[in-house]
Amino acid sequence: MLQIQDDPFGLKASSLFAGDGMQGLSPYLTSPRASLDFNSDCNSGSSEMPQTQIAVSTTFYPGAMLSNDLAGVTADLVIQSADAVFFYCHTSFIRSKSCNNFNQLIPYTSQHASTSSTSTPSSCTTLVPTSTLPSDSVAQSFIKTPYLTSNDSDVQDTPPMSPASSRSDGSQRSASSAEEEALSQLQMQQENTTLPILISVPENSGVVNIVLHLLYGLSFEPYSPQLDVLSSAFSFIAKYGFNQQELSANGSQLSSAILAFAPKYPLEVYTLAAQNHLHDLAVQSSQYTLSVSLSCLADQQAIDMGPMYMKWLFFLHLGRAEALKRILVTPFEPHSPGYGTCDEEDQKALARAWGLVTAYVLSTTGMQNVSIAMLKSTYGPLVSSVRCARCKDLLQDQIRRVVQNWSMVKCTI
Repeated sequence: MLQIQDDPFGLKASSLFAGDGMQGLSPYLTSPRASLDFNSDCNSGSSEMPQTQIAVSTTFYPGAMLSNDLAGVTADLVIQSADAVFFYCHTSFIRSKSCNNFNQLIPYTSQHASTSSTSTPSSCTTLVPTSTLPSDSVAQSFIKTPYLTSNDSDVQDTPPMSPASSRSDGSQRSASSAEEEALSQLQMQQENTTLPILISVPENSGVVNIVLHLLYGLSFEPYSPQLDVLSSAFSFIAKYGFNQQELSANGSQLSSAILAFAPKYPLEVYTLAAQNHLHDLAVQSSQYTLSVSLSCLADQQAIDMGPMYMKWLFFLHLGRAEALKRILVTPFEPHSPGYGTCDEEDQKALARAWGLVTAYVLSTTGMQNVSIAMLKSTYGPLVSSVRCARCKDLLQDQIRRVVQNWSMVKCTI
């Protein structure tokens, strides 16, 4: 038995055997071994077939109510992720969202196969209901078989039996008629049955889960995806032909989830936004990059964000540093003699103190990220050390102008 230890995507574990039904739509179905040999496994005298657990999404499982528009529509497409998690979807819905037929992986149905010249990718298979199989070989609700179209060169018609040979032996004719009748019934059952399609993708279940939630308009917040999973979702969206602008628009679920990581990973989020041309997200995340030195920018990040967004990022950092210099270099201007209780020496001492505090602020690392609270806490003690009331008023006005001018400097690209 394949035991799944962890459950990062809300999967549950249970075992289904033949005849048990769905058991409340449990996310685990029981399947035979991947390689089926009816002669060795079913006719070997063993009372039970080998059982293996397969993981099925608790959101995209058979019979799940995903949206009102798809109410009553049976899931006819199964997407298998690289870590062997199955997602039950709807072919018509996925096709309507994809501009390249899910990277040309969704084959035509058997009704289209006879008239279509489109070849089916080798990675696609169909799931044949076990009602079309002998009862002694049934071990689950479906098995995996190759999907074939009219263009498959290895499909050949069986030559008909000659009338002479059929009349040569009555028992042979009787057996042949029974086989033909059984095959005819099997064909009629398959024609009247919608065959689900199984498609294997190289992406892991976390990425597939996030993108399917976006397509169906469901919230993936309970899964708390990490930034690397959200980043991989863009590659999945582009590869399988989904509308990136629609799924990652400003204020969308995907954009908001990525922006939540900006305080912790500012350069990574900004790079991701720039790489995928999400300008609004890049603007919102750029303010968080002020806490990081541009010397921390990796070569690959610079390549990914492109020259335009890298230029805007440098202009933001260097422009704010220059603006702070222009604001602080304005010297303190004392009042005229005779308008206060201080003398000329006191005014010179206050001017020197202002200059020393300004030099300290300009010497700090990361001038582009100097906060208003830091300016107030640095210049504020000067007010309490002045005895002249007129000088106090002028000093408070100067600090107020510095704070106001600095708050008006743009903090985003």
